[in-house]
Amino acid sequence: MSPTIHAVDCGRECEPHMLAHDTVFAQSEPLLAKIDATYSLLSDVYRSELTYASDESPAHKPSDDLVLRRWLDDRLALARGLEPGNQHQLSFPLLRSLSSWRRAMTCVSGVWCATTVDLGDEWERAHNALFRAEMGTYDATLFLTSVSDDDLAILREAVSILKTTIPVVAQSTLSHTRAIYMVDGGASFLSGTTRRLPRVAYIHRSGWVDPITLAELLLHESVHQKMYDLQVVYTLYEHSYDLRRAPVIKPSWHSDSEQWPFDRAFAAAHVYVHLSHFYASLRGVFPERAERSLATVLFRARFLLDALSTHLDCLNARGRDMFVWLCRVCDVYADRG
Repeated sequence: MSPTIHAVDCGRECEPHMLAHDTVFAQSEPLLAKIDATYSLLSDVYRSELTYASDESPAHKPSDDLVLRRWLDDRLALARGLEPGNQHQLSFPLLRSLSSWRRAMTCVSGVWCATTVDLGDEWERAHNALFRAEMGTYDATLFLTSVSDDDLAILREAVSILKTTIPVVAQSTLSHTRAIYMVDGGASFLSGTTRRLPRVAYIHRSGWVDPITLAELLLHESVHQKMYDLQVVYTLYEHSYDLRRAPVIKPSWHSDSEQWPFDRAFAAAHVYVHLSHFYASLRGVFPERAERSLATVLFRARFLLDALSTHLDCLNARGRDMFVWLCRVCDVYADRG
């Protein structure tokens, strides 16, 4: 039986100001306002080229519509004389209509979940093509699938756990995820996002096994989405940073062949610090599960921060400020054991 959370003392949330209010890297409201302004301006610049799925009202602001935002990102890259992220470029912009969104999505405690995946819908076909192009490099057998009422019930409990145990940080991070899709197929994929698929979290069917697992995965991917938004507004790396020549870090919990470039390890540290906060705050509700998981995510956060500390020349001044902030937050949980 799935664990159910009831009344919890919200005061258990450990130092919420540090991950939601303490610095520009934590504050979501001003960050989201800048993101909205950026993509609204871009959509105005390219207004003459915009097409829509229908003549109805759009379902989102430009910053929230995955397909339109992806097209705008490609246009911006081309305008700057840069190559778009990969060869799969959209030949047209497409803004999802409100009726299409309502047919496909269900709001669960303020979080939108794709309950049906209708490839007869023009926007969903474009999204599916992007998903396969991006995630297919990881595992070509992955595919988007519909969710059941039982799945929605588990999601409802997962969101409740996040909003009850870490209300401040949950609000800050979940605001960067516009939709959740269930994924099936694949041999080892559990959840994922990419900067090229903005505002969407993809969580494998196996991750919906219980509310705590789903809550962790949703938080994990939402923190990644927040990092993507941060990097739209702020430059974190030195101008000379080159992914092809970046120092690599080998996470000790993966196979010997696994190695991450500096920026991926930095993003992962950002996630594991947030997960440390989540499990530290969950100890009063599910103590055994929380203690075991806290030990794991805190070890990974500390391991990555220690490894990153020898390559801080990859970061500019703002990036180093973010690194110091993450170390300071991590130390809070390390000191408390």
